[in-house]
Amino acid sequence: MLHEAVDVVVKLRAVGSSTIGDSKWLALYGERYSSEDEAASAGNHWRDAFERALAAFRVAADFGERNTDGWLHPRMLAIASEASGGPVLNDVHGLMVIPADQNVSLFRGSASGFATQSVEALRLTLASGLNRRRHAQQRLAFDLYSAGLMAQSVDAKFLLLIAAVESLMTEFNRAAEVQILVDALVLKVTQATIDAVEKERLTSAVSRLKVASFGQQGTQLALSLGDREYAGDSAVKFFKRCYRIRGRVTHGSATRPSQEDLTAITGGLTQFVGDLLAGPDLVDELIDRGRNARP
Repeated sequence: MLHEAVDVVVKLRAVGSSTIGDSKWLALYGERYSSEDEAASAGNHWRDAFERALAAFRVAADFGERNTDGWLHPRMLAIASEASGGPVLNDVHGLMVIPADQNVSLFRGSASGFATQSVEALRLTLASGLNRRRHAQQRLAFDLYSAGLMAQSVDAKFLLLIAAVESLMTEFNRAAEVQILVDALVLKVTQATIDAVEKERLTSAVSRLKVASFGQQGTQLALSLGDREYAGDSAVKFFKRCYRIRGRVTHGSATRPSQEDLTAITGGLTQFVGDLLAGPDLVDELIDRGRNARP
């Protein structure tokens, strides 16, 4: 029992036959709320409280807010509800509000798959003269890429793939005329009659303008992919689209992309990062070899 008031009870339970201490899955149940809105508000309150408590213990948890679990289309739920004689709902890995006065059934589906690859094709790709390290940060980028592909949350997957791209970026200076302009701005700041600490901060910020932005560095990286297209866009246009979305995901934008939109663009981003890591020539060689091997 976590909380008990006059009309409300909140309990933490293990899912399945395990104890709370042994289970990998835990569920938080609240009962006796007077309305759906009140129950949803309480669910969000307790989820937030759990996040803060777990953070204090240095423990991670997957609350399933935007995971891609199996689910039934509303039309299929209606058919199942009619056949069972009671409401059938998708068993959401996340917050659910269920009417207490109805016998509700929950549906959860899952599927997994794998793509077979030729051992001989792998051997040839490993030994290919085009299989060479092209960047000092490539190992870190591959670790981030792998973590992204294994992430359950689409938000985490997207951001880890973007981080892989960022780790492959290399700094370069802006044009000479821009450098001269930045130097003039720095001089104006140093001559200004403002607080010394603020002057130091401004000088540091303005001086960094000599170096190309992450957007410019990423554009240069995307140019290495030539005329390839990702989700219907050129490599450069696709990178810019992803980077705009990154800002909406990470900076608390009110227009956070939907799970469906983020899932769709993450498919293209997976190919984009994979091509950067492998190198366009190696990818082309693999594609050509597979094409020539077909009967």
